[in-house]
Amino acid sequence: MVSCRVFVGNIYHAEKEDLREFFSKYGPVIDTWIAHRPPGFGYVTFEKEEDAANAIREADGLTLGDETIRVELAKPRVWEESVLET
Repeated sequence: MVSCRVFVGNIYHAEKEDLREFFSKYGPVIDTWIAHRPPGFGYVTFEKEEDAANAIREADGLTLGDETIRVELAKPRVWEESVLET
């Protein structure tokens, strides 16, 4: 099962709206989330799987603000894994 959610690393100074604006060029973004404790990462959820795949392929290694970001497929959350197994 392919996910519509991508992990974004090395974003110590970005806000949720920065992520939404940056990633919306790859397709409709339905949610963004940024960690604060510990800081430095977040997630972007796209409407379509192919948009997430394009973002991973094209945005990994780009600069957001003054930070070179890492973009990869998000791993399922623990509760999502248990639902998928049943």
